[in-house]
Amino acid sequence: MSKITYEIRKISTLSDNDKREMFSLMQNAYKNVHWENFTNDLKNKNYLIRLIDQQEDLCGFSTVQLFTSSFLNETVNIVYSGDTIIAPAYWGSLQLPLAYGKILKSIKQKDSRRLFWMLISKGFRTYRCLPVFFHEFYPSYNRETPKELQVFMDRLAMNKFPSHYKDGIIYAEKNGQSLKTELDVKEQHFRLNDPHIEFFLKSNPGYYKGNELLCITEFNEENI
Repeated sequence: MSKITYEIRKISTLSDNDKREMFSLMQNAYKNVHWENFTNDLKNKNYLIRLIDQQEDLCGFSTVQLFTSSFLNETVNIVYSGDTIIAPAYWGSLQLPLAYGKILKSIKQKDSRRLFWMLISKGFRTYRCLPVFFHEFYPSYNRETPKELQVFMDRLAMNKFPSHYKDGIIYAEKNGQSLKTELDVKEQHFRLNDPHIEFFLKSNPGYYKGNELLCITEFNEENI
């Protein structure tokens, strides 16, 4: 695997060419990607994590939204992961989770309020990042989601996806965005002896249609 690095930029600094480059990368990996939907989604984000190769060409990215919500009668910070893609040649790179770690750490250093990372997993590779970097995350095969946290997660999802969310899943629209068949590496090559992958596939059996599993973890020193 060639070396790649990350950079973090404000969405407001992106040029039209930057956006077209990102859109092209999405089109290479996903079916039913539409320019209007893509650009509208960008308007709601604060930051972009860009993954670049040694020639500084784009090989992956993730959009990031920061907002606050209430949990157990206190205001908390939320980092939400939006559109995310990495070119197949760079699957397995740790640069994207390292970039998220830098963003989360920076927020925590500036603000003492509780901080949660909310992400929606369209594939088991995304979900598999959670047990690699965190002790506790939800949902999980080996612990039940606390009732108050489930209520919190449901509220966050209903606010973002009011017509598509039900029972932990954000359901894709008809002919919605989904990974191209040739890039959908069959899960049986990964699932052996991995209870996390087994859990993801059981919880989100329609992932190949573009359905996404709602996930959350708290960012603090004890949980990393």
